[in-house]
Amino acid sequence: MWSKRFTRILSQRNALLRALQGDRPTPIQRDELDVWTHDLSLVSDELVTMRRKVLDDLTPLVAQFYQRLACDDLHVGINYEQSWEGDLFSALQQSLDDDRFRGHTTIGPQRDDIALTLDNRDARRQASKGNNARSPSPSDSVGTRSCSSFAALTPSCCSMTSSVSSIRREATASSSCFRPARRW
Repeated sequence: MWSKRFTRILSQRNALLRALQGDRPTPIQRDELDVWTHDLSLVSDELVTMRRKVLDDLTPLVAQFYQRLACDDLHVGINYEQSWEGDLFSALQQSLDDDRFRGHTTIGPQRDDIALTLDNRDARRQASKGNNARSPSPSDSVGTRSCSSFAALTPSCCSMTSSVSSIRREATASSSCFRPARRW
């Protein structure tokens, strides 16, 4: 329910921003924009809280899965990266000029991402992507940075489209351990 509400509010705010066509809003448009901005910030708080809880629940599972595949005891972390600092309502007010010219909301949960770390280093830069890793496509269901983070944890025998069960079968059948990139 919250995701439908978030999507509806974001769509309404973006429709109003597009209708402005880069012009300054009239007082009536400004009042309407403030209502959508306020509603967006409220529903975004709920969404971000849920996302953080999911990541907190997933972190031990991802760490365990990585350690099994890599035969390594590196500390695996998952960090939620917000696209704004401080209060979202204030940040949206500050980004209004940019949003007006672009015709859409440039910050908020729709722009957030996750980052995977290995021993507190960004996995996007530190881990091996393997021979079969591919660049993420726009149709991937997670953010681009998230896809490349996941690719960084994917052993060379597995593609990103492999199911978890086939990854487990491959890891169990293999007698060798998958190794991450050399640490510098």
